[in-house]
Amino acid sequence: MDDAAALTNANFQPHQEVYLPPEMKPFVTASNGTGVKLSSPGFSANHIEADVVADAPALMVVAQTYYHP
Repeated sequence: MDDAAALTNANFQPHQEVYLPPEMKPFVTASNGTGVKLSSPGFSANHIEADVVADAPALMVVAQTYYHP
């Protein structure tokens, strides 16, 4: 199944799965779920900062939308 089809699959779990381009594989060492604690998040224009503690290598994905009231 290609990534586009996987994203529309009823079994897709976006809070646990991320699809990346194949050329990113050499740069990603996280392969299994692990315990991660995120604290002291700070958000500003073009910048997100937080303290992150993980039991093993982890990949954090931040989904951000722009809403202008």
